[in-house]
Amino acid sequence: MQKDPLAYIQQLVTAIAALPALSKPALEQLLGVQLMHVTTESGPVTYEAALPAGPFQRVELHEPSAGGVSLVLFDTRAGVELPMATFMQKKLIPVETPMQIEPNVPPEGVVTFELTEYAGQHVLYDFGGVHHMLVGIGLRRGG
Repeated sequence: MQKDPLAYIQQLVTAIAALPALSKPALEQLLGVQLMHVTTESGPVTYEAALPAGPFQRVELHEPSAGGVSLVLFDTRAGVELPMATFMQKKLIPVETPMQIEPNVPPEGVVTFELTEYAGQHVLYDFGGVHHMLVGIGLRRGG
């Protein structure tokens, strides 16, 4: 694991923002993993991969749909504790950022902060509703 997972997350978000498109080949090259197609009945073409190291255990890519929205999701690795307060103290999430609370997401609800980091790209930080530890991040473009 990196010595500073927050620095890693910040570098990852910056590197993904620099990609010309949120595409399978671009993410595979950046992350050094092979994304596998996930069969779905409907919706966007989806790929996923397990990540061998770092604060995230899994990445999922939803390629652009008819509306032109592409989405990359990272799930926090079990046992990694990254508190919401640290993200605020380090200014990864500005204090004035509004939060969205979804109490019905198992097991404890989710608190989401959505930031527009770069033109056309949104960064979403999801924290557990009770323990306020990072459960994942998302990067969305388009739409």
